[in-house]
Amino acid sequence: MNTIRSYAQAATFAALGILAASLNAVATNPPLSQPNPDVAKPGKVYAVLKQVDGGTILGGEFSSVNGQPRLNLARRRSDGHLDPAWRADVAGTVHALATDASGAIYVGGQFTSVQGQLRSSIARISPTGVLDATWHPAINMEDGFGLVNAIAIDTLSSAIYIAGEFYDVNGIPRSHLAKLATDDTGSLDSKWNPSASSRTLSLAVATDGSVFVGGQFDSIGGSSRLNLAKLLPNSGSADPSWSADADGVVHALALDSSGRLYAGGDFDQVGGQSRPNIARLLASGLPDPEWNAYIGGQGSPFVLALDLSQDDELYVGGAFSYPRDNVIKFDVNGYLDSTWQAFTNEKVAAIDASVSETISAGGYFSTANDELRLGFAEFDENGSTTLATDAELPGKVYAIGVQANGGTIVGGSFSKGGGMPRSNLLRILPTGEVDPDWSPSPDDTVEHVVVTGDDTVYAAGQFSRVDGFIQWGLAKFTGANGSLVTNWGGVAGGDIVAMTLGNDGNLYIGGTFTGVESVFRPHLARLLPQDGLDETWNPPNDRYVGALASTSAGSIDVSYYSYSFPTYSGNIKRISTIDGSTLRVWALDYPASFLYSNLGMLYAYGGFQTIDGTPRSGLVRFLPDGNVDESWHTPALLLYAICIDHNENVFVVRSVSGDEHEILKISYEDGSLDSSWAHSATSSNPVEYFRTNALSVALDNSILVGGGFDHVDGYRRSGFVALRDADSIFVDHFEPTIP
Repeated sequence: MNTIRSYAQAATFAALGILAASLNAVATNPPLSQPNPDVAKPGKVYAVLKQVDGGTILGGEFSSVNGQPRLNLARRRSDGHLDPAWRADVAGTVHALATDASGAIYVGGQFTSVQGQLRSSIARISPTGVLDATWHPAINMEDGFGLVNAIAIDTLSSAIYIAGEFYDVNGIPRSHLAKLATDDTGSLDSKWNPSASSRTLSLAVATDGSVFVGGQFDSIGGSSRLNLAKLLPNSGSADPSWSADADGVVHALALDSSGRLYAGGDFDQVGGQSRPNIARLLASGLPDPEWNAYIGGQGSPFVLALDLSQDDELYVGGAFSYPRDNVIKFDVNGYLDSTWQAFTNEKVAAIDASVSETISAGGYFSTANDELRLGFAEFDENGSTTLATDAELPGKVYAIGVQANGGTIVGGSFSKGGGMPRSNLLRILPTGEVDPDWSPSPDDTVEHVVVTGDDTVYAAGQFSRVDGFIQWGLAKFTGANGSLVTNWGGVAGGDIVAMTLGNDGNLYIGGTFTGVESVFRPHLARLLPQDGLDETWNPPNDRYVGALASTSAGSIDVSYYSYSFPTYSGNIKRISTIDGSTLRVWALDYPASFLYSNLGMLYAYGGFQTIDGTPRSGLVRFLPDGNVDESWHTPALLLYAICIDHNENVFVVRSVSGDEHEILKISYEDGSLDSSWAHSATSSNPVEYFRTNALSVALDNSILVGGGFDHVDGYRRSGFVALRDADSIFVDHFEPTIP
């Protein structure tokens, strides 16, 4: 049975304006241990910090590392494995890391707590991962906690400098820069107050205590300075003898052993001289005429990260394609090191080259050197990757299809499944493991999946290429390894919003598209299994299609909708699969999604308030004759997804809050809620947008759920979970001990 997902889910809330009766979702049975593909997508690593023992601290926006729960902060041991004993979860994003002579770790970002203890965007943690209970500065904006973008420590005085976006520290006005003491509380230095005009992003402290600041400002330390400045150690005043204005944002700074300053960012000039995105400055503030490295590429290249090795070799990270993709190494004279050949597929936001021969890099990438690396990579002295340490966010599952042989096709937005590289589409074996041989690779999100009786798989979504072939939004896969059928499908001018397999064996697609296989075909089309677009079937159509369902009588039901600010309108039409004629119309005041049960019942859900003028809302059942079943009434629920099991029970997903959804069971007989069956899907990362998108039913009648969650009923389940239907009898291999 195919998953149906509402195309107007967000608007449903506003349209209904009804809060469902509160239900206490207490699961009577825990989630099944298999299948559990543990789908993941790249987290974002904004800061890395190498420790003297070779370990590395990762900070950013993630909820797990190598499948183990870690919220936005983690430690990688020197052997490349996650440190199981070091855990300091952060409720919010981490943007900055630094360490002092004692090995204590300073964590900055935008967060509300560490290890469950209140902390305002900055914290101090012991080398073993224990939060300092007394060191507790408060970094604030006018409307909440501030953001710390950079932390730098003066090795002579042990003073702690912070840069970011904030207006006060410990209740005392401080504009985007502050100096803290390393005492027991993190007290504010009352004399050092440069007061930058806008956000500061990077810091570097010289051996004489002078502080270099980069960011996006036009005044600092009482003087006019554009995006780059040098501040005096005691007062924080701008050094009157040093001026090196940058004409764009300065994201990164680094000082070499000779005191020369490197600046990276999104600029064209520094000190009035052409220096695209990167520059080395002399002690006077003038650009070094002997050093003129170049960072460029297509689009708008920029530098986000800089760090120097102990030999003053410069490592650069950012978003650029020349001379290499996103990460490069220059020798001390500014020449590219051609022997160091690392690269990533997306931007690098952090680099640490300060300890040992390896280089730690964090960012937005999913591959490094064409190998799976989610958000973090370590490179050796040649630029080769070392052992993988993946910073992960839950993958998002949008579609689930069940095969006749018991396999399950899962589509969504993810880079990893079952510990293996999987790009937005994977297959789960009947035994519950991810299929190691079935691995098509759409280059973007898969939103819909349809499976045929011979296990052919149709997939639709936001992709434009599959396995390197151009394939716009629609693809067909066959065989044991999911081989792409080329020269078949493809849409233009919009998206596929719904798919269904007709009883005639043909594929029906609907949405906002205007063309299929280079033929004008607005919003609704039929594709033949072998030949693709059926040009002989072309029902009149001038409205978007939001849902499709195949009937048992040579027709399909189509949910049409249109939008004229500020209202939607919609209806359901039954259309002949023979000649495309309209057989019946149901009038709705708002569009709906729907699916058919095995007994021919049509279940429709959405934001409608009336059907054919009769008040009905939320979820409605139509009898096989097309009339509304007046004996079947459900509570007013705001639904994201629906499926029907082999016993005709209805399962739905409803929203409880921004980080919790419930999966509920509704009786086939009268539409009442089954209070003994309810499960809760949650997201532990408040930064990441959360939704539960897909429901389907396995051959053994277990309920398959897909979404953006990372826990179900308190058990870790990333993006996908199987739930026991209370009426089902399960085979043993789906009931091992729950981890």
